[in-house]
Amino acid sequence: MGLGRGATLTAAILGACAIGSAAASDSSTALERALAHCAAIASGDDRLACYDALASGHPRGPTPPPTPPPTPQAAQPAAPSAAPPPAKEDFGLSTVQKEKKQPVQKQIASISASVTGLGTSSIGRMLVLLDNGQSWELDGADSLLAVGDKVTIERGALGSFLLTTPSRRTHHARRLH
Repeated sequence: MGLGRGATLTAAILGACAIGSAAASDSSTALERALAHCAAIASGDDRLACYDALASGHPRGPTPPPTPPPTPQAAQPAAPSAAPPPAKEDFGLSTVQKEKKQPVQKQIASISASVTGLGTSSIGRMLVLLDNGQSWELDGADSLLAVGDKVTIERGALGSFLLTTPSRRTHHARRLH
């Protein structure tokens, strides 16, 4: 069982500290003999354990290799409980294939409503309030649009919406409420 690079680096640093502190004392020859003894050990784990024992000041000799420090467990994100697990029958199907298998609900193509109010949106565009409670922001002003007019809003390309007035003017619209 080999120890990781971090353990080897730690042993080298501790060994250097031991060498530095031993050099300051009179027992430098004893340290050299101890280092030579550790260097002569063939097994990498036993050699590292010898250096570790030397660095910690414990008697030399074959000692069991130190256990690596426990690694902190990464916090497991909570699994979303709202999403049901996918059905085994759907395994491998693309989104398009799944939609063919289970058709998506039909979307409403257009609505018609009467204008109950006109105003200005927060960014200065024309705001149209409808009798169904919706409010729509137009891309441009329409001086012919008045309260009481019946308008039609239909789906456009790429998720856009088009508002058509009684005078047949069409505006790109964005729903606010």
